[in-house]
Amino acid sequence: QGNKILANEINLKLQETNKKNPYYWLGKGLLEMQEKNYVDAIKYLNKVQEMTQGFSEVHQNLASAYFQLGDIPNARIQLGKLKEVDPQNPKLMMAKKYLSAN
Repeated sequence: QGNKILANEINLKLQETNKKNPYYWLGKGLLEMQEKNYVDAIKYLNKVQEMTQGFSEVHQNLASAYFQLGDIPNARIQLGKLKEVDPQNPKLMMAKKYLSAN
């Protein structure tokens, strides 16, 4: 019984710590991307964006999620941010080709 209570206390402390950890939210966002839950992915990746700066993986995945949802204006915004932090990113080059074709 005592171990169960201790385990619950530790779990609650971990959850509180995770809320402040951008990698926790990045992991959740990437998992949602993998599951094709783009709305939730955007929600989690935006949390990372609020907590960090210059994180190319966040902008790359946000752009991809917005594209998947057909939200081209927001995808373009994220691509612009990606270009600022990582102008040689291969995904950026692919996106440019896609956008110029459409």
